[in-house]
Amino acid sequence: MSGDGEAPDDRTVPVCPYCAAPVRGGALFCTQCGASLGAGAEEVQGGGARRACARRGPSLDVAGERLWRSFAPALWLWVLLLATSGGLGLLARVRDVSSPAFDAAFTLIDAVIVLWFCSANRARLRPLLDRSGLGRRTWHLPLLGFAAFLVFMWAYFLILELLGAEEFRYLDDFEAHGWPLWSALILFALCPAVFEELAFRGVIMSRLEGVMTPKEALLVQAGMFSVLHFLPLIFASHFILGLAFGQLRRMTGSLYPGMLLHLAWNAWVVMAERMA
Repeated sequence: MSGDGEAPDDRTVPVCPYCAAPVRGGALFCTQCGASLGAGAEEVQGGGARRACARRGPSLDVAGERLWRSFAPALWLWVLLLATSGGLGLLARVRDVSSPAFDAAFTLIDAVIVLWFCSANRARLRPLLDRSGLGRRTWHLPLLGFAAFLVFMWAYFLILELLGAEEFRYLDDFEAHGWPLWSALILFALCPAVFEELAFRGVIMSRLEGVMTPKEALLVQAGMFSVLHFLPLIFASHFILGLAFGQLRRMTGSLYPGMLLHLAWNAWVVMAERMA
């Protein structure tokens, strides 16, 4: 018996290395102080966590600052991409922006923004770019994803058509201004595949994983991805696409399979419109 009349607790429990509060096994952040547990929780004798908390724990302000430093780059990147997309929409209210030159200019701005954030977060992105992700067990995943996209998106847009939704076309402005098909493929297929994957499944998802569980990070980045497109009718479809790209990144440990699937899907959309 212990001195206070209670039996000693010999069990070891995982605790936060910052505030020593008990945490569940495999947790990525502490529910008490909010600190990231990327380095893993410590184990202490049962009951020791509460005694250690008072003398080891950082203030809530410090813990909040750590969380903000981890999350802020993801938020800022998303806000800047929203700003460029919204900027094109606002510009369309005051002048004719039907020329693909405007799309090309804003795509270039987005590319510069994304590459700057990639450079600032290169340590987090390096593991996702150093491997192809297309080994013997994963090479077929983009193909399965593409087939699933065909079925899902066909059903989704069929429903929208039955509901009387207006069809969105990519190529009309290109044809009206004499731009070739390959320019549309670059702007609507290649560039989004590269830069959106770097942004959302690269920088944003990696940052979110520092403050959330992997499932939460997957869901949040998919939501941010869908909102970026500013079209309420495709929020649901692009949320599913964001989940698929994010899950492919998790399964392969690489951004390249998602880029390949993203490119294939966008190119299919452009070519299907051309052949319609």
